[in-house]
Amino acid sequence: MWIIYCTGIIVILGLLFYNANKKKTNITRRFAVLLPLLFTLDKHLQAEEELEESVTLFASNVDDTITIYLRQHSDIISIVIETIKEDDFFHKNEWFFLENMNQQLIFNQILKDLLEDEKTDVKNQKKYKKLLDQSNRVTNGVTLSGIFSSENKVSAAFCIAHRSILPLSCQMHISDRGMFEILFFNCVTAFEKLDPLKNDSSLWGNFIDLLIFYLENQNLMNQIPDMDGLFEHRFGLYSQHLQLIKTTPHYDYNVLAHYFFVKPLSLKPKIKRKEPINTGFIHSMPFMIYGIENKITTMIKLL
Repeated sequence: MWIIYCTGIIVILGLLFYNANKKKTNITRRFAVLLPLLFTLDKHLQAEEELEESVTLFASNVDDTITIYLRQHSDIISIVIETIKEDDFFHKNEWFFLENMNQQLIFNQILKDLLEDEKTDVKNQKKYKKLLDQSNRVTNGVTLSGIFSSENKVSAAFCIAHRSILPLSCQMHISDRGMFEILFFNCVTAFEKLDPLKNDSSLWGNFIDLLIFYLENQNLMNQIPDMDGLFEHRFGLYSQHLQLIKTTPHYDYNVLAHYFFVKPLSLKPKIKRKEPINTGFIHSMPFMIYGIENKITTMIKLL
């Protein structure tokens, strides 16, 4: 458990890793297959900003605007699609993938998720369905074989941790701050599956690096005045409650619900009273934990 007390040092190392892991070659060259596919999501999309590590696509239509952000850090990429309707309705979809994943498969997964999203309107559903039919033909027989390695296992685990939030986010609204808290919990779950004895501090340092990337993506960095304190507190808290969920019959989810939904990013807030807890959250948590651990086990076998 010594790693808990070293978290402050690891956060500093994570910040150093974060800067060191930035790519030096142009992102449009690295994703020459994926970017043209993303352009097909809306015929009015244009490249608004291109940097070495990110590209932004934007389209303004009669009834909505769409912005797509493609960013890379280390060996993962993030893709965010933000839609604003004319009635000011805002909706965001977000994905993380390993950079060496087949780019046609990445687009295929995005299309599947957009079609399953109940907030996708009928007009776009028809377009996405047509694109998915084309994508399915292209990706027929393409697998994930060979993309996992000992070098990218933490990044793969991070992608699994983020993806595992999707069923819960479909049931209830989760703020960006709350998403970070749940992602942090899921990263602790993934880390303890990768390193049950918690002996390898470098593994958790790599998770911190990716969590910092997530915070920057969501513009949350300036909302955390004590990064070391928050990371140290959450690691100990979530590790403890992960074990309690597994060992305590009728576990009380009030503490986790407080940090996830009531006071995310707060450092040791006082929980004065129990808040009503969404039953979907209570039922989803054990399945989310089991799903992460099961997928990590499968990934380890493929290394």
